[in-house]
Amino acid sequence: MIVREFAEFKTTIPEDGDHYAEGGKAYATDVAIAISEILNDIGYDADPPENAGDHGWDFEVRIKGYPEGSRVWCTITLIGDYVLRFENKTWGWRGRARKRYPQPYVDALRDLSQAIRADPRFYDLRWADHFDDLETDKAAPDPVGEG
Repeated sequence: MIVREFAEFKTTIPEDGDHYAEGGKAYATDVAIAISEILNDIGYDADPPENAGDHGWDFEVRIKGYPEGSRVWCTITLIGDYVLRFENKTWGWRGRARKRYPQPYVDALRDLSQAIRADPRFYDLRWADHFDDLETDKAAPDPVGEG
């Protein structure tokens, strides 16, 4: 199974330019808030986004299951298009090395992808298992695939 934790997308949500971080402007604020709200709306426990400086905005998402739940770190960054990383902090590098992921995390990736696709504010969503693959033919329309 291939699990793609990076997404690239476009949105019609305007950046109003009123959100500033210590030392400069913080981009992707309104988009990060929208993604956090989407996750809460589909049943996950997402914190409000916090400023991550040059990395944009990030927040923790808690997923029930796998025996004590799963913690995911979600980061939204504006790099040309918007980039989302939905990183499983509970399973970490061991899961990636073994290409095994807890089912609640896989389900959450699929749920998030479907919710973003269903929201008319977002379009051109593509997933990749590495950031560098977003701009190649390795990017795919779905976060989980065979391989």
